Amino acid sequence: MRAVITATSTPPAAPATRLVEAFVHGEDIRRPLGITGGYPPAPVVEALCHQVEASGLDGGGKRRVRGMRLVVTETGATIGDDDAAGAEVRSRAIDLLLAVSGRAVSADAFDGPGAARLCDEHGRRPPAA
Repeated sequence: MRAVITATSTPPAAPATRLVEAFVHGEDIRRPLGITGGYPPAPVVEALCHQVEASGLDGGGKRRVRGMRLVVTETGATIGDDDAAGAEVRSRAIDLLLAVSGRAVSADAFDGPGAARLCDEHGRRPPAA
């Protein structure tokens, strides 16, 4: 560890991928511990846009939001299908990012006609508090 602590080279990865990792895995730790994290919306929206285009082994974020329009409440940014009649979801950027990443997010974090569909992906919707 001491030998590499000052290293400036890193594994190759797109900066947006690193944002996804930092935000999603950070929340994986914070939320179960009841620790609230605050983030500037712009980098979270950048991570969200990246994750919406990701297609992993299970189809990733691209599959989870196909035919949906996500609206970030902090900024008004819209991501996804502009013609997604009946499938709009409004929420904070961090909650949208977590849901698109396949994480459980309380249903009350989302608003809009597409909210149930986004929350119910893979049966990961926790009971409402």
